[in-house]
Amino acid sequence: GLENERPLIIADTETEEGVSAEVVKRFDIKTALIIPLKIIGQIIGFVSFIYTSHPRTFSRAQIDFVDKLAVSLSLGIESSRLFESERSQRMLLQAITDNAPAAMILVDGLDWRVKWTNGVYQEYLDEPWRSRGITGRVLTEVIPEAASLGLPEAYKKAISSKKPQIAQELRMEGLSKGTTYWYLAVVPIEAPTGPPDILNLLLEVTEQVQAKQRAEVLAKEAEEERRRLEAILDNLPVGVMITDPSGTILQSNSNIGQIWGESSLLASPNDYFSHKAWWADTGIPLRLEDWTLYRAASKGETAVGEVIDIQRLDGTRGTVLSSAAPIKGANGKTIGAVSVIQDITRQRRLEQEAVEAKSQAEMYLDVLANDINNFNNAAESYLHLAAEQTRLEEKQKNLIKKPLELLASSSKLIDTIKKIQQVDSHEVKHGLIDVGWLLEDVRQEFLESHPDEAVIDFEPSIKKMVIASELLKDVFMNILENGVQHSTKSVKIGIFLTKAYEGGREFYKIAFEDNGPGIPDEMKSKVFARRQRGRGKASGTGLGLYLVKKLVESFNGRVWVEDRVSGDHAQGSRFVVMLPVVVAR
Repeated sequence: GLENERPLIIADTETEEGVSAEVVKRFDIKTALIIPLKIIGQIIGFVSFIYTSHPRTFSRAQIDFVDKLAVSLSLGIESSRLFESERSQRMLLQAITDNAPAAMILVDGLDWRVKWTNGVYQEYLDEPWRSRGITGRVLTEVIPEAASLGLPEAYKKAISSKKPQIAQELRMEGLSKGTTYWYLAVVPIEAPTGPPDILNLLLEVTEQVQAKQRAEVLAKEAEEERRRLEAILDNLPVGVMITDPSGTILQSNSNIGQIWGESSLLASPNDYFSHKAWWADTGIPLRLEDWTLYRAASKGETAVGEVIDIQRLDGTRGTVLSSAAPIKGANGKTIGAVSVIQDITRQRRLEQEAVEAKSQAEMYLDVLANDINNFNNAAESYLHLAAEQTRLEEKQKNLIKKPLELLASSSKLIDTIKKIQQVDSHEVKHGLIDVGWLLEDVRQEFLESHPDEAVIDFEPSIKKMVIASELLKDVFMNILENGVQHSTKSVKIGIFLTKAYEGGREFYKIAFEDNGPGIPDEMKSKVFARRQRGRGKASGTGLGLYLVKKLVESFNGRVWVEDRVSGDHAQGSRFVVMLPVVVAR
């Protein structure tokens, strides 16, 4: 009977239908008055009045009283629920404001005095504000440079527009934590009377701003690095390409276009790998997987100096040195590749021309060493025969002697040239040589060929081993020849063999001292140069001492000339040869 939300009267529970016999028996109910408790049209409960002794009839006054009592109870329950809800909401709001990372400052819209704050902002203030709080203080007292930050204008605009005003990355000075940056929202809050209050929401964003500034600095530095890289790449004498792992070209310099015959960038791997190319040494065409850049990007391989013949985009042919290496990320995985291509077309052509020139020079040398030398030998034989079988006067003998000397010089020149060629081509084998014995052999042989031109003093010494070739003999012969050749009288030469240390190594020091005319200081650095002739009774060919220097250097030694008497070149010269010692084991 409560469906119509009206009071329900049960006059006699024993005769009323629908009454629970169990409830009636349990509570001994005879008569009952039940009134619903309603809030905003919704039943939230019931209030009941019952009689247990015997059935009774409720008067109209009793029913009205109970009805009014139910209304009062409903209002009381609702008030209690509203109070509890408000208390919960207040506690929730308090928890939010107390734990919010943002500072909340509510100020009076008229005089800007602080009415309430959650205390977060006080952590940034010096004493006495930090301890006492800022409630009741004018906001401009506790926010430094409020005017320069534009707070008055923001307040006015928020009040007039009734909309929040937002400022980002406000820089504040004069707080206890130094320079800080803030996000500020000025929110108008309607007041019952007068102008609205202003809620200031301040969130410190110093770390974010500094991170942004660092990111901007890093971005600027990265841009500068990129420009430096571009400048370096564009000024390198080689072509450079940088790719991603798929081989797509991300960056290249201008030389790449010059090498391939066009200035446009080769962006796609196919633009690069589809060109015709061959291995320079075999002529076999390159496949996609043969390119150094492809191998570096896809397989992580490093390749250096592979010689490749290419067909440029304009149809011309060229030769390049191709090198590539993978670019690794922090995790060690390949994130790209860099390729360096050097155009060696001109060098290759010069090498081929040099090979051809060398072949021709060797042919001419063979002609000199064999055919012309044979002609010289034949001419010498005929001249000797003529001198021996004919009766000639002294004057006539001199006419034959002079051509013989010239032919001997010619043969010697040819022999010197041949030896220089052997040194340059590394044809002569090196081995152990006892330099002491060799010097004694050279001394005796030289004196036999120059009996009246020199006196040579040398104290023989054996087991002085060096690594050299049989041409070491020519070193010593040419030095002795130089001493005799440039002296106007019989020359005295002393040979001294000692040990010396230089650069942590042990050497045999062979000194040839003569009492000839000497060598001026300005000439000492030139005597070993090719075609540098001395001064004296014979100028020579200028190749003897040049051969000496080449040979000594090929034996890992060195040679120089100095005054026999320091500071006085006219007292003669001292030629010094240094050869590394070989320790016998």
